[in-house]
This record gives sequence, C-alpha cells and structure tokens, in this order.
Amino acid sequence: MEILHSFGLDIKQFAAQVVNFLVIVLIIKTFLYQPLRAVLRERQEKIKKGLDDSQAATLMLEKTAQDKAEILKAARFEMQNIIETARGTAEQIKQNIVDESQKAAEKIVAQAKIEAQLEMERMEQQVKSMSLVLTQKVLATLLPTLFSEEQKVAILKKAVASLEQGPHEHGNH
Repeated sequence: MEILHSFGLDIKQFAAQVVNFLVIVLIIKTFLYQPLRAVLRERQEKIKKGLDDSQAATLMLEKTAQDKAEILKAARFEMQNIIETARGTAEQIKQNIVDESQKAAEKIVAQAKIEAQLEMERMEQQVKSMSLVLTQKVLATLLPTLFSEEQKVAILKKAVASLEQGPHEHGNH
C-alpha cells in the first residue's frame, strides 16, 4: 500500500474513478451507441431497399425494351406483308396491261412503300410514346423514395432521351 501512496495513487479515489468510468461507459452505450446502431441499421435497410427497388426498375425497363422490340418486329412483319401484297398487285396489273400498266404498277409499289414507311413510323412513334409514359410512371413511382429532386430530374431526362433515341441508336453511344 505504501508503494501505491509513494506513486501518488489513492485506492479510494482510483476506485471512484473506475466506477465513474464504468457509469460513463454505460451511459454512452445506452444513450449513444444503441441509438446510433439503430440509426445505422435503419440506414442500411433503406439502402438495401433502394438497391432492390433500383434493380426492380431496371428489370421493368428491360422488359419494356423487350416489349418495344417485339412490337417493332410485328410492325416490320406487317410492313413486309403490305409490301408483298403491293408487289402481287403490281404483277397482276403488269400482266394485264403492257406499257401503261407497268408505269401504274411502279407507282402503286412506290406508294405502298411510302404508306408502309409512314405506317411504320407512326407505329414506332406510338411505341415510343407508350414506352415513355410507362417508363415515366414506373420512375415516378419509384424515384421519390430513392433520390433527391435533382437526381430524379436527371434520371428522367436520361430515360426520356434513351427512349427517344430508340434501340438502334443506343449501341452507337
């Protein structure tokens, strides 16, 4: 004991300091550490949910792109049918009337191609419009919980630009 006194250590004071330290540790653990852990756990869950929601939105966008591609494929097939029908009609006219009918047949085929192209462009525009509306609805539903207003505006602009460019222009960027 005298050795402890010679080093200036008072057992009672040391014991009181140890008790004070343990009380402070208990207070910090109770009032700071546990709530901080709960906040961090909640934040981690929000981030996980955000990532899950983002993945779901990505899958939805991919599905929309696939649907768009299928609609465009069907439209191209129908355009081919229209062109084939026009060619068949042109052949019948060509067989019945010689010079005059040949000119008329070429005019009919050209007109059919123009109409088919216009129909294709109209269908593509409708598909783009439908895809844009669907994408905006999906993003408008998911974005409020995931991103700030500036991030939402940037993401929406990017999605709209991507849809307006179409699938064949995507590969060029």
